Amino acid sequence: GAIVPALALAVLTMATNLSAGDVKKIAVLVPEQGTDFGWNQQGVDAARTVAEKYGLEFVPAEGLGYGDVRPTLRELAEEGVDLMIAHASGYNTAAPEIATETGVPVAVVDTPDAIKKGLIADYTLSGHEGAYLAGAMAAKMSRTGSLGIVVSGEPPSWNSQSAAFALGAK
Repeated sequence: GAIVPALALAVLTMATNLSAGDVKKIAVLVPEQGTDFGWNQQGVDAARTVAEKYGLEFVPAEGLGYGDVRPTLRELAEEGVDLMIAHASGYNTAAPEIATETGVPVAVVDTPDAIKKGLIADYTLSGHEGAYLAGAMAAKMSRTGSLGIVVSGEPPSWNSQSAAFALGAK
């Protein structure tokens, strides 16, 4: 839900020199369409909700894939976006680079080492509680006693979920 961009906005406004009043236009960047019933849709829907709640202009940048998003980030900065939410761990290199280049603040996920006051915020999340329960349920349902977990990447939040799944299964 709205927790992801709201958290990013809160982190950026409370832990930096940027005030909430300075933000008039936000963008969220996602690799797939915001209608995937998953991570991308959560980010787009949540950012839209935050924009509506605070009377901000909202710019969704959807279906960007995992290639070089630097041109899109630059374009958004040129269009007057005040905060760019890079809602994919695959954007964690490009977004801070473009924030530094353009001076437009970004929020990135799973990259707490990138935090730079007034410019780069991080929102590292984890669904480890749900993953623990999923592991316990999978173990109870297994007919063979063997389980596996497949992930498409290993950012910190995914690792904590994988570990929690394993603990729940145990």
